[in-house]
Formats: sequence, C-alpha cells, structure tokens
Amino acid sequence: MAYAEKDYNTALQWCLKYSDLVRSSNNIENIEDSERLFTKIYEKLKLYEDAYTHLKASKKIEDSLKSIQKNNALSYYQTLYETNKRDQKIKDQNSEIQLLDEQNTRKAQLLWLSIIILIALFSIIYLWRSRKYSQKNAELQKIFAQDLIHSVEAERKRISSELHDSIGQSLLLIKNKILLDKDNNTDTALVDYAIDEVRNISQQLHPFQFEKLGLINSIKNTIETFQNNSTIFYSEDIEVESLDISKDKEIFVYRMVQECLNNVEKHSNAKACNTSIIDLKDAILVEIKDNGDGFDVTQDTELLNSLGMKTIKERAQIIGAQLSINSVKGKGTTIQIKVQKH
Repeated sequence: MAYAEKDYNTALQWCLKYSDLVRSSNNIENIEDSERLFTKIYEKLKLYEDAYTHLKASKKIEDSLKSIQKNNALSYYQTLYETNKRDQKIKDQNSEIQLLDEQNTRKAQLLWLSIIILIALFSIIYLWRSRKYSQKNAELQKIFAQDLIHSVEAERKRISSELHDSIGQSLLLIKNKILLDKDNNTDTALVDYAIDEVRNISQQLHPFQFEKLGLINSIKNTIETFQNNSTIFYSEDIEVESLDISKDKEIFVYRMVQECLNNVEKHSNAKACNTSIIDLKDAILVEIKDNGDGFDVTQDTELLNSLGMKTIKERAQIIGAQLSINSVKGKGTTIQIKVQKH
C-alpha cells in the first residue's frame, strides 16, 4: 500500500521488516519476492546501485530455483522410469502365479464371506436383544426408584403431619394445662423441649411449610435454621421469587439442598457456606459452595459413593437434573444442580 501510494521511504522500512521475516523462515520464494520489491523501491528512490544489487540477487535466486526444479524434474522422471520398469517386470512375473491362484482364492473368499455373514447375523441379533434387555431393565429400575422415592416422600409427609398436627398439638395442650394449673409446680421446660424435638423431626421428615411457602422460602428458612444452630456462617444469594419447575421437582431440589447442607455441617470443617440460585433461560442453577477441607474427586471414591452423595445423585437422575461436584483439597467444595424448566 505504501508503494502504491508512492510513499517509498515507508515502503522501504516495511520491506526491510519483511525481508528479515522471510529470511528467518528460509523460504526461498519469499526471499526472491522481497529482493524484487527492494529493486522496485530503490529504483523509485533513484538509488540505482542498490536497485541493481537486489536485482542481481533476485535473478540469482530465480536461476537457483529453476536449476533445482530442473534437477528435481530429471531425478523424478528417472526414478519414475526405473520404478515403472521394475514394477512391470514384477507384474509379468506375478501374472502367471495370480492366474493359478485366482480360482482357489475365489473359493476361499466365498467360504469366508459366508462364515462372516453368519457370524455378523448372530452378533447383530445378540446385541439387539441385549440392548433391548438393558433398556428395559434400566427403565424398570428408573421407574422403581421413582416409585420408591415418591413412596418414601409420601410416608415422610404423612408422619410429619402426624407429628406436627397430632403429637405436637397434644404436647402444646399439656403445656397450656400445666400453665393454667397454678397449683401445679411441674417444670414446663421438658414439655418445651419435647415440642421442639417433635417440630425438628417433623421439619426433617417433611417441611410442613413447604406447600405454603414454596421452594425458595423453604430453602431460605432451612439456611436460617442451620445458621442459628451452627458455628459455620451460612448465607444465601437468592434473588429470584419463584421458579418455573413442577412441584414434584421442587421437593427433590429441596431434599438435595438439604442433604448438601447436612454434608457441609458434618464433614466439611468449613467456616462459611453460601447457597445461590440463578434463574437461567431454560433452567435453574442451584449452587452450594463452602470453604472447608475439600477432597480429591479422582481419589476419594468412598466419599463420592457415600449414602448421602448416592441419594443426591439418584434424586438428580430421577428429575433429569445435571449434577456437578467440584472439590479441591484445602479449598472447599462446590456442588451445582441444574434443573430444566417445564
């Protein structure tokens, strides 16, 4: 462009850089191209001696290239001739042998082809039946797991309701009766403790406020409960108000979050744990992150296959959620649960 705009000094500077570049790459054709460009630029600058020097250099390179090409061409055709001559001789020698072996080869080919077809046919039938059986077995296992977890959840809900509505109410009435009986000196602390225990068991079995408050508020309440009863600092970063997922999926997500927080409390030795929920376009992303001991996900297979982690994995599989576990020793653990929307 500089040469076309007649800015020959600038063109010369760029040509010097180009020359250094192509000489370092040892590309003969590009070196010749740079010498030609030097010749044109020096000619425009009226530095004819320099132009002549580069012209000779370009011609010398051009003659070398032509000589190399000529020698290569001669060598190629000579080699090609010798190769063809040798191949023709070998071909003539083998033609008679090939003619004698042709009939036997055809018979052998037909025999092996028949055997291969039969083996392939039996293999296809066997693999097809095995695949069908595996698919059916996997589907039955998935249905069984879904039914089992749904049954467990329903039973938990029933027991939770009984504890909260029946036993809890009965204990509360006993406490009120004790308080009304002024002459009775019975200490109500044990009754208060029993009521709290019943509520805690009921909450763990099935969060009675889940149907009323929904997933978001239930998770927030659970985090607050952990914060009030632990030395670990639990926090949440949940700005969404509602999630576009089914009720069946919501209870599974809640259980997975609950199990993750239990694992943090029992095993992490963390100082802080944060739970966040991000509303994506087609899914929701739940992340539980702590700064505890962490573990090596490639070695600690016993921890990954523990009952709690198996439960989380099974719940994620049932609702089609993507489960990601990232952990580094000494730097904590991050668990992500990605659930598709309706």
